[in-house]
Parts: sequence; structure tokens; C-alpha cells
Amino acid sequence: MLSEGIKGRDSLKLSFNRSISEPGGHNTPILSMISPPSVAPSLHPPKRCKIDRVKPKYLPTSENCQAPPPPQTLEPGTVSLPTSPCSDSSTLQRTILLKHARTITCDSLAKRIEKGGKHGKNSILLDCRPFIAYNVNHIRGAINVNCCDRFNRKRLQQGKASLADLATTKEGKETLKKRNWKEVVVYDDCTQDLATLPISHTLFLVMNSLVEDHRQPIMLVGGLRCFQTTKQSLCEDYLMRSPSSLSIPGLPAPPSPTSPHIKDIENHPASEVTPYLYLGNLKDASDLEALERLGVDHVLNVTSVEPSYATSPRIIYKQLVAHDNGYQNLKQYFDEAFEFIDSARLGGGAVLIHCQAGVSRSPTIAVAYLIKHSPMSMVEAYKFVKSRRQIISPNLNFMGQLLELEQSLNKVLDNSRIEDRPCWTVSTGETGKTGSNNSSPSSGGECRKSGCGV
Repeated sequence: MLSEGIKGRDSLKLSFNRSISEPGGHNTPILSMISPPSVAPSLHPPKRCKIDRVKPKYLPTSENCQAPPPPQTLEPGTVSLPTSPCSDSSTLQRTILLKHARTITCDSLAKRIEKGGKHGKNSILLDCRPFIAYNVNHIRGAINVNCCDRFNRKRLQQGKASLADLATTKEGKETLKKRNWKEVVVYDDCTQDLATLPISHTLFLVMNSLVEDHRQPIMLVGGLRCFQTTKQSLCEDYLMRSPSSLSIPGLPAPPSPTSPHIKDIENHPASEVTPYLYLGNLKDASDLEALERLGVDHVLNVTSVEPSYATSPRIIYKQLVAHDNGYQNLKQYFDEAFEFIDSARLGGGAVLIHCQAGVSRSPTIAVAYLIKHSPMSMVEAYKFVKSRRQIISPNLNFMGQLLELEQSLNKVLDNSRIEDRPCWTVSTGETGKTGSNNSSPSSGGECRKSGCGV
């Protein structure tokens, strides 16, 4: 009985294998299904089943002949997919862009601006930074194109918006719609290399759009930061347009406007902001003779690397580890820096605040100190420091933190003024009414503050 059952099972197995195998002899490769197909009727198309390819058996023709190598087969459960076209498309876009785009240096652009009035004949200048940064400072005659946010970048990439649509001013929109220009100089904050730009970068998208429009994109090497350090007169700084005075009582007057402007940022000397506060770069911090001549006995280093210059035993050094980018929280160091500056001031000495170039990080500390310890607003403190060191240019992130500092100090001042106001009311003789005539503690009023004995 048992043997008959086994025999019947074998016959069923052979029948099943025969039903799914293709006609042919035993030498024909057999594809064994992991799961048999459903024989029930279905309204949906059949699903693909995973298959295992069985290596075919090759029989040698003679004893001296070797069997041919079996064809390459896939491992069970693996699928070979074609190469994604995304990488090829990105490479093609980059190749086309590098073929049609070129770069321009700060000196060459300055000559074109001075020669052609604004930015030269048959050419325009596009500022690809955020609109807020453009309002603070930009190259003379530049048009701001607002495509830094993800939504506008996507619209530009998909061709749903033109550069004229993304211009932030009416004059800029009209200029871009005229289309009487061929060359377009584009810039951002500090991009140096065109070949390494990511395809999602704002500059890449803008220049790619210009190439598709059969225009000639030209990238400014170093961006606005490099340009304004050497060509400040060709930039428009809206903070410096403020009508407030640069002379602050108790602080030194700004230098004469006829003094020569030093264009080489690396060789710019240390700048005196106040009699006890100087701004400089790494080179100034390493010049011990100049520090002694200026009476500097404290050095505040605001960089992200360990100082490589020689130190003096007569000078107190302190470092605040900070990067010059859009993510650095410099405000967290303000109180610590203020205390260090005050220690130099109260001791009769002076402090040199320096970063890599004395352009962004160290001026931010100096401006913050003036906001905290002098009757200046953020704009007034910025103007005060810039009038004494023309090359300063704190990045937009640091400018925002300075504004936050000013707002927090104003809030504290407003709260203190509320606390200093008279805390009593005067009865008018009618229930529920108060008056302010002849308001004084002796006029029969009551204090409305808890814990006050007046």
C-alpha cells in the first residue's frame, strides 16, 4: 500500500514537471518554477514569478573533446537592470555647459563696468543670491534673480519659469524681456570653480537655462565676496546709504576719505576701530613687532584651525572656533568675546580680533560689541566699523545674528523701561475708574504691583 502511494506521488510529480516544461528531450534546459502559476481565471494580468535558471548540461562529442563552457547565468532572485539614464543626462548637461560657458576675473569685470558704464554693451549682470543678501550689497547694475529656494529652482529646471519671471525688480524684468543682450555675467557669494558646480546649484541652473536660450553665460570667479574686497567702489551697499552719522561721541572719528584704499586684502594692515580694539588677519596676528607698537596685549582668534603663528608670552591669546559659512552660530560666542575685550580695555591695553582675512568673522564680533556697549543700532555699528576697515563683509548668516542681538537688547531695554514706570494709580472718586492727574504716591493712589509697599 505504501509503495503504491509513493508511485502515485511520483507520477503526479512527473506530470507536473512535464506540464510546465517545454517539449524536447532531456538535454533541453528546464526552468523550474518556485511557485506554479495559478490556473484559476483572473481579471488581472498574471504576476511575474521568480525563476531559477538551471545550468544546461552539455554532452561531449568524444572522450578527447571538452564540453563548451556554460553561458553566464543569473543568481537566483537577482535581476539585471539597464544603466540609469540620470547619470548620463547629468554628464551631458555638464559637458554642454562647460563647452559654452566661461569665467571672468574680478579685475576683468571691473574694467568692463568702468568702460561700459554698467556692465558693458550687449551684456547684463545677474546676482543669483537671495533677495535679502542682494538688498544688503551687490555689484553696481546687477539684476537679482530669485531662484535660491527649491520651488523656484524646480520651476526653472522644468522650464516652467524664465529668468525674467524670477527677477525681483520691475526694471530687471523689463531688461530681461528685451532680450537685446548676448553675454550674461552671473555670480553668487563665493563660488570659485565652474567645473565642480553640482547640477542642483543655483549658478548651474541659471547658466544651463542661458545656454538653452542660446546665450553666453560668464561666471564671476570668487563671487561678490572676492569682488567687493578689491572693487568696493563698484558695489552698492545699502547699509552705508543710511543717513546716520559716522561720528559717535567718545569714539575716534573715521579716517579721511582721501586716504588711499588698499585693494590687496592679504596685505591690508590692522585697522583701529577704537583705541582698545583692532581688526586684522592672520598676518597681523603673527607680526609681534606691530602688535607691540599698537599696544596690543590680547589677541582673539576667530578661526576654525589652530593658529600657526608664533606667540608672545606678553600677550594673552584666546580662540573661538568658528567657520565662515551660513550654518555657523557665532552668537553663542558673543558674551565670551565681550568679556575678553573688556579685560583688555579695563587693563589699559588693547585687543586684536582676527580671522583668516579680517573680512567676515572678526568684524562681526566688533560690530556686536559696539551694539552691546555703545548707543548704536546694528546699522550704525556696521557703518562705524566699515568706515574704519573698508574690506569688511560679514556673511548674511552673521548679519542675521547681529540683528537678533539688537532685537534682544531692545527687548530687554523695553522691559526695563516698563519696570521703571510709576506703579501706582490715582483714585478719581468713582468706583472702577483711575486717573493720572497729579499722580504721585502722596495723592492717595495705590500700587498695582505685587510686593510693592507704595
